[in-house]
Amino acid sequence: RRAESDRWPEFADMACTNCHHSLADEGRTRQERGFSRRAGLPAWSPARWAVLRHLVRRDAASDLESLDNAVREMAATVAQMNRPQETARLAREIASALVPVQAAIEHAPFTRTDAQELIRALASDRAYLETTDVQSAEQVLFAVNTLVSYLETTNRAPAGPELERLIAKLDAEVTNRHAFTWERFNGTLDEIAGALK
Repeated sequence: RRAESDRWPEFADMACTNCHHSLADEGRTRQERGFSRRAGLPAWSPARWAVLRHLVRRDAASDLESLDNAVREMAATVAQMNRPQETARLAREIASALVPVQAAIEHAPFTRTDAQELIRALASDRAYLETTDVQSAEQVLFAVNTLVSYLETTNRAPAGPELERLIAKLDAEVTNRHAFTWERFNGTLDEIAGALK
């Protein structure tokens, strides 16, 4: 909808740290990673896809590769910032492809084991996550927090101080965006996955 309106480009859809970053040493991650396209153009933030792709893998695995490719193509188009019609077309195609996937996700059973496996899958997704942004890390934090709460509810017992400490540590990572590093964030995710009972 945004690409078809006069509100294009919409910077709320972009990875904010591509433009807003610390001038101190903490900004080095952005510079080390470099640019996949022309410097100065912000990248699209895949925050809405970073967690959803794991549900697709779980409940509609045969669709994951084509959806991953379509999301990459749309991200590249968005980043050019001068192709709104093509962006809108690609977004509509992805949305249509997700309709049966959404139905599969909604009708799939979800157990404690599924919640634990989803947390472990997010923790092991380093290769993908490290190509994304801090907004994607924030979505992972929200998902992990929700999944741990679900585990707590279904077990009728508190998650325990160690899991609470680790989730607070993840939260601190994304809160201080200019000092954010995937190395620390993923290390804490690994600790959470290891602490699951």
